[in-house]
Amino acid sequence: MPAEGSDDLEEDPWAQRVNLVYVGAFAHHIGFFPPVKDAKLRREAAAYAGPKGNLKFPLDEPIPYGLIAKIVKARVKEAGSKAGEKGKAKGRA
Repeated sequence: MPAEGSDDLEEDPWAQRVNLVYVGAFAHHIGFFPPVKDAKLRREAAAYAGPKGNLKFPLDEPIPYGLIAKIVKARVKEAGSKAGEKGKAKGRA
């Protein structure tokens, strides 16, 4: 639903929300998507890398919450820069 007084969904702040990460439960691991883009984080997450770049956290090991937090922060930054680029392309920024 557009913001009050708005007839354009793109002006609605809720329309700017994005899915930062996805999580899936499997028999032996927790899957974490999408693949990590940042090279430094990719090296840090290499022990958990799956065949398509997604991450696999084994159920019999401690969850690396610190690494997950870093990845989510990087995704927030990516999403913010994409939103800024989108606004510039439309002459809004």
